Amino acid sequence: MSENEKAFRMHRAYVKDLSFECPSAAEIRGSDVGVDIEFSVRAEHRRREPDGLWDVSIGVTLRYFDKGTGDTHYLIEATQGGLFEISGVSEEETDRLLRTECREAVYPFLRALLWSIGGHSGWKGMLLKPMEFDDLYQAAVESGKTESVTHDS
Repeated sequence: MSENEKAFRMHRAYVKDLSFECPSAAEIRGSDVGVDIEFSVRAEHRRREPDGLWDVSIGVTLRYFDKGTGDTHYLIEATQGGLFEISGVSEEETDRLLRTECREAVYPFLRALLWSIGGHSGWKGMLLKPMEFDDLYQAAVESGKTESVTHDS
């Protein structure tokens, strides 16, 4: 492929980091009444050398807990990665692709991972809502803060 040809494709997705704790597994009684979640997400990217592929990562911390006691039912910290080829486009377009399209490609793998791990805990699995990376990117551009994306809910 010549240097001027446009290319955008995902080479692979992979689990970069995973930590799971379920301190109350022995006490599970099957009720999800009175539970809540804490959720935070972070995203980053870097260019690999010497192949020039982009490593795009989305990491989350998810805590499923009892609202009354504050006891943690389970805690998952996970980072999902993807390797992308981007060429033949401007720096501005590369930045937009990294912060939107690449993250949108990686996020479903992360959602599936969290659903599976949470469901295997004996507690209810957690299917995260889709994220609008285009909206987050646009807000970051308008505020002048495009260094990283962090979201808490």
